[in-house]
Formats: sequence, structure tokens, C-alpha cells
Amino acid sequence: MPMLALAQIPNYGEISVKVETLHTSDVGEGYGEYRATITNYSTKQSHKVTVSLPNYSYDDSGAGLKEVRRTVELAPQSTATFAVSSPAFSSFGGTAEITIDGEKQKDDVKISYDKLGVTSGRSNATSLLLSQNIFKANLLSAANIEQALKDTGGQWLVSTQAYDFPVSEWSQNWMSYARYSGITLSAEELNAAPEAVRMALLHYVERGGMLIVSGNYQPPEQWLTRRGALKDEPVKDDEDESNSEAPPKPAPNSKPQPDLPVYYIGFGSILATGAVDPKAISFNQWKWIRHELSATRLTVNDYSSLATINQDFKVVEKFGVPVRGLFALMLLFVIAIGPVNLLWLAKLKRKIWMLWTIPAISLLTCLVVAGYSLFGEGWNATARTEALTILDETAHRATTIAWTGFYSPITPSDGLHFGYDTELIPQLPSYFDYRRRFPERTLDWTNDQHLESGWIVARIPAFFKLRKTEARRERLNIRQSGNAATLVNGLGAEIAQVWWADANGKIHAAENIAAGAQASLRPTDLKTAGMPRGLREAYSGDWLEKFKAIGNKPQEVLMPNNYLAVLNSAPFVEEGLKNVKTRTARNLVYGVGGER
Repeated sequence: MPMLALAQIPNYGEISVKVETLHTSDVGEGYGEYRATITNYSTKQSHKVTVSLPNYSYDDSGAGLKEVRRTVELAPQSTATFAVSSPAFSSFGGTAEITIDGEKQKDDVKISYDKLGVTSGRSNATSLLLSQNIFKANLLSAANIEQALKDTGGQWLVSTQAYDFPVSEWSQNWMSYARYSGITLSAEELNAAPEAVRMALLHYVERGGMLIVSGNYQPPEQWLTRRGALKDEPVKDDEDESNSEAPPKPAPNSKPQPDLPVYYIGFGSILATGAVDPKAISFNQWKWIRHELSATRLTVNDYSSLATINQDFKVVEKFGVPVRGLFALMLLFVIAIGPVNLLWLAKLKRKIWMLWTIPAISLLTCLVVAGYSLFGEGWNATARTEALTILDETAHRATTIAWTGFYSPITPSDGLHFGYDTELIPQLPSYFDYRRRFPERTLDWTNDQHLESGWIVARIPAFFKLRKTEARRERLNIRQSGNAATLVNGLGAEIAQVWWADANGKIHAAENIAAGAQASLRPTDLKTAGMPRGLREAYSGDWLEKFKAIGNKPQEVLMPNNYLAVLNSAPFVEEGLKNVKTRTARNLVYGVGGER
């Protein structure tokens, strides 16, 4: 009791609750993390505590979040620290609701913003997280950096956040960094950080982020061949940027700077400055960094309606209320209850029977309409997934980017389920829609990432982009002897097609290999043409178009000793919705490392 009491003063009887946030809506986009620390001071009794972030106002984020919550059960004399993350930074306000053992507490707990540090910039810009050392070095004050990262009006094109606590205390969860386009820190800070923090930063890079390390950095061996060079050469503006700003002028008296190594790891990149002071990096190189930060952000598809999303990523042939069928039923109802009913009763000379025939016909019509609505499309839901996975067989890591969508004729009672490591980006129409404005969706992190209510409703398809990185043991066992090569399918799913590039860049292929089966690889006329940055370019473009292009021309992304497998299932993506009868999927798996 005395040791726990020193940590925090109880504010709910035997329970103390502290909620703080590491993020602000002004910097970055996507998941925002709230961190709750709860202590049970009781010496005998366990308590179940729920932390809820309610939203009572319009949701400007577009996600329509009504509530995000998480429940934990604490044993006597114990403390739990956990994250309550939100897919978008909604208008949650400055307090969190607390429920203890099923009883909602009268007083909310105030959310602490003490760890936000210093923030600046625009919320819709690319974003950069700075470490303590980098911020204290006043990195962004260098003239060449300002010129590269500002427009001609003097406005920053990059928003920044600088934590005022050391890297050793940074989050051990890669999702905490997911909202930043890039992170910059010194090699000394990175090396001194706990292993869990360093791995979280590496996983952030694997899933598409950019890490700028001031000093020397040595990547994992399996990624050494994917090394590029950042040259001090003019960078061409993107078309969109050239329309919004005039090209900045180079810094005066600047001199050519040495090449800097860039390591492409997973879908992301790491720039190591080596012996070069980041302030001395040239204007051209910082401008390239600005472009690389933009490449971390997802391509936004400007969809006008759910129908246009369904055209790009078809989950169901058509959806909506069956107007024609219902109109025909209503027309038959009017005819039956009017002329037919009256003529029939007149013929029988029993017009008094209208007292029961009209209610009876109305009831029958209601049952038919309800039955038509329920059974017209059946009970079964449909789902579709398209994914690209980088399988690092050496580190046993799988990093996946994907589109997934669901459609159900009736509202699923259990919502959708995803893992803690899955970052979801709901795909919604861009026009004003009441479903985007009124908060109606709830999310519960207690047992998994449970999209509990409001995410998928009857006859309305739901679409998501997702990114995830996780530990996986699947692999292909490939052996080569002379010109002959064989493989054993250890991916846990049937392979429709596979291409493997040997050490000389020659590509071998095979088809239709069952899970666990062995097959011979035949040589093809294809040679590898993949570049170190190839997978990063796949990430930064239109995913569906890139998936299609990679599957059609594997040689353009393959590098020696890597493979690309096409699966007609998606073992690296959660099913999301249970009891789906029709599920279509395609998963490209790009294998790196492993013993050959």
C-alpha cells in the first residue's frame, strides 16, 4: 500500500485513474493514443474498471466515433497501464468517463496533456516527430531546412511535435507512431532506448514510416541489399505541389554534400546521416526528405459515394433498398385491398366483411414485404480482401497493407473484430453524409479491436484500408541444386502462382501448390528488375492498382533471393466479420530473407 500510494493518489475510493494523451489533432493523422494508468489499492478485492472516451458533439474527423473504451480487471494491490486508441482523433473533449464494477462514476477524470511537448504546423500537412536531442539542437532553424520545408509564403509544409521526455520513455507500441509521416532522433538516443522501443520504431518503419537517424545506423542484415543513396541533386516537384507553390530557391553559398545512405525496410525507409550534421544536409536533400515524408501518407481517394467505392473495390454487385420490387408489391397491395376486395365482397353480398378483410390483407402485405426484404438477398454476408504482405523470414515478421470490405443483408450483431496490431482506415465518401457527421460508432479494445456498433449495418457495405505488422512463422523452403530448384509451401495456404529469383537474378516459377506440398520451380526468361525502393513505391501509390501491377509483372519488384507468391486467400489479414459465406481474397506475399 505505501509503495502504490506514492505513485498516485486514489481518486475513486480504492482506485486511482490517470488518463493522458501523447497526440494532438494538430499533428499527424490516423490513430491517436490515450494512455490510462489504473491502480487498485485494495488489499483484498479485485475491481473491473472501464475507461470510456465519449463524443457528444459533431465529429469533424469524419469517422463518426461515438465512444472508444477499454475494460481491465485489476487484482488487489496492482497497477495496469494500457492504451485506448482511436482510429481518428475525434472530439472526445478533455475528460474520460470511468465505470467501476459496473457503476458509472459521477465524476469524470481529466485527460492530461502534459506529454504533448511542443507542437507546431498545420493539421493537414505531413508530420514529423522530433526527439528531445533533435529539438534542443534547434534543427528546423537551419536556413536550408526552412527553405526546403516551407512554401514561398513562409508556411511550414511539415507539422512537428517534439516530446519533452527521453526516447527511453517513448511508447513500446508501434501504433503510437502510426500518425506521423516521419520521426527524427539521434543514433545515441536510438541505441540507448530499450529494445522494445527500438523494435516499435523499426515496426513503424516496416509498415511504411520514415525514420531519420542523426548518426550511424546499421539495418538488419536481410535489408542491407535494399540500400539507396540520397544525392545532392535537384528534386522535381510533384504536379500537385507545383500548382500550390512556387519552387523555393536554393540556399545561398550551398556546396555539394556527400551522398547519404537510405535503407528501405518493409514499406518504409531509414535515412542515416552518418558523420554529417543534419543541419548541414543540403536544400536538395531536405527537399527529397519532404517528398519522402509525403510518401508515408496514404493516397486519399476522393470518392463521392459508397457506390463509387464499390466500383473500385467491389464487395457486392449492387446494394440499397430494392425499390422496384417493393413498388410492385405496393401496387399489388393497392389493387388487392381496393378494387379486387370490393368486387369480391359485392359479389358475395358481404361488404361488412371489410372490417376483417382489409386488416387481413394489410397484415399479409406487411409479412410479404418483410419477407421480401429479409430473404430477397438471403442471410449470408460477403467479404473481400486484397492484400500485399512483406514476409521477413529472417526476423519472422509479416507486414501487410490491404483493402478489405464487408456487406451483409442484415446488421451483424457482433460487429467486426480485428487485432491490436491492425491499423484501420475507414473508407468513406467525401461528400456531406449524416453517417459521417453524427457520432454513432463504438469501439471496444477490451479483448481485441472490436468495432462494436455502427460500422456495418444492413445493406450498406463497409470498406477499410488496413496496415499491420506482426510476428509470423510462415516461410517457403527453397532449395537450389545446379539449375534445378524446389520449394516446400510453408505459407499455410495454397499458392496459385509463385516466382522466385535466384542469386543471379534469374526468375523461376511454379503454380498451384497446396499448403505443405513440394513443387519444382521451372526457369523462366524473366530477370529481376526490382529496385531497392520498389516496395516503398507500391505503398505510396494506389494500392489496388499497384497490387494488380505487381501480380502482372513480378520481375519489376523482385530482387535476387526474394520471391513473390500469389494466394487466393488472405491468411495475413483477419476475417473481421464472422460467419461469412462468400469470402473472396487475394494475397500477394513478397518473401525476404530466410535460408536458401
